[in-house]
Amino acid sequence: MMKPSRVAGRMDNSNLTPIKIRGKRRQVGKDQLPKKKTPSAPASRRLSPLNGSREHQRKRPPARLPRTKLLSPLERLPTELLQRIFLLSMNLELPFVSRHVNRDLSSTYVFLNCALHAFQPALIGGAPDAALQSAVLSRKWMTQQLWRELRPQLEHSKGEKYRFASDAQIPTKILQGPSISPRDADARASFLADLVAHGAQVDWMGTTAGEVATAGLYDAIQQGHVEYVGLLVGDGVNVPVTVDVVRWAVMHVDFSRGVVQSLIAAALSNLRPDKCADILEDPVLREWATQQRDAGNPDGQWYLQALT
Repeated sequence: MMKPSRVAGRMDNSNLTPIKIRGKRRQVGKDQLPKKKTPSAPASRRLSPLNGSREHQRKRPPARLPRTKLLSPLERLPTELLQRIFLLSMNLELPFVSRHVNRDLSSTYVFLNCALHAFQPALIGGAPDAALQSAVLSRKWMTQQLWRELRPQLEHSKGEKYRFASDAQIPTKILQGPSISPRDADARASFLADLVAHGAQVDWMGTTAGEVATAGLYDAIQQGHVEYVGLLVGDGVNVPVTVDVVRWAVMHVDFSRGVVQSLIAAALSNLRPDKCADILEDPVLREWATQQRDAGNPDGQWYLQALT
């Protein structure tokens, strides 16, 4: 190993091996520091023609013009002619062809005449069609108000009470119970009463209307709607009154004497004697009534008297 030499009274380090000490930073000049980037202007300013940039000179692609929908030959027909075709054909699916056709066929005049042709087919030389009448009754536009405007014309043409065709079906929209639309519950109950009085009924075998009516009965019991309960368990709808139905009305919801009386009356008139005994002699119901009577609840005593 070479010894360092002394030059003019000091040590000569030129021949020594440099040693790098870890962790020691080099001093960096100000000119070597990274320059901060100036924030660019937002896109809205770059594209603005007021800032003098060139980007505003770029031409935007022209806006696409809305396509003009070509109407079909059926849609180009005059409204009066289209309505005439609809009323003569009685094709209830025609309004769903397009919005244009639906708009031309959506009027009180069309609705009234469509219902009149369906319920009184002799006007256009046809025979009573229960399927067509059921389809018209199920339409959204077939309301109680429209029925009231139509009924005098139907009864005036024959001079007697109008009757639907045999097997004409009550629409499920008025079998769903009062809570589906509480505002018009009374109106729908009145509409149901009119349809039943004119011969419409529920098909328990071929449709799900019976299941809808049963659910509607439980709903009417819970809401305490006596008229709805009486209609659903009465003739035309004939929801069967079972022990579970009576227990629901007596023990699980707010007790309504009118509702319970309607259920017991329907059971006595429509059920066989053995089925009536299952309800009148049900030990669960009698035990509840006895406990309520002993507790001072007048509903318990009333129920025991209603069973006799």
